[in-house]
Amino acid sequence: MKRYTKNNHPVQKCHATVIGTSEQSYTPVPGYEPSRPLYEIQFETPDGPISFEVSRFAFPLLESGMKGELVWQGPDIISFEPWIQ
Repeated sequence: MKRYTKNNHPVQKCHATVIGTSEQSYTPVPGYEPSRPLYEIQFETPDGPISFEVSRFAFPLLESGMKGELVWQGPDIISFEPWIQ
């Protein structure tokens, strides 16, 4: 999702495992038909579970059980190497 504010959070990274994926409908105006789906990936990290919204292009690349180096900044995923860069 496009953000219109500056992300002042520190960049963090750790080894993580994908524990789930979900696709939900998104309705920007309540009461109207959904305009597009939201794609979300859940990761298990040493500090506990964390989830991120990802693009429709990154969503089909990940499945439960995949492991890699997760890099994120606040609410934004930067990479999950070697799949998302």
